[in-house]
Amino acid sequence: MPFLAEFEKAGIPTVLLGYTEETGKVRNDAVMQGIPQLRYIEASRSSLGGVTEAEKMLPLLLEALTRPLTEKEKEKGRWAPREPRILF
Repeated sequence: MPFLAEFEKAGIPTVLLGYTEETGKVRNDAVMQGIPQLRYIEASRSSLGGVTEAEKMLPLLLEALTRPLTEKEKEKGRWAPREPRILF
């Protein structure tokens, strides 16, 4: 994720392609890296893959890369806890 943050902060659009069950972690990591509105395409771990899956994912990826940023997506910042945390 840090490399995606570097690209985004340099003005190079990125889209992360990941598995559906990883969405929560990806969103959390994006906030921690200062790119809270990272565009993310979900893929199913149970898909057969191959050309059919690529034909399905490619339009989603291209659309996510070329769609203009919304005002929310232009927001920047890094999450920081307000209260000190104690980990055991």
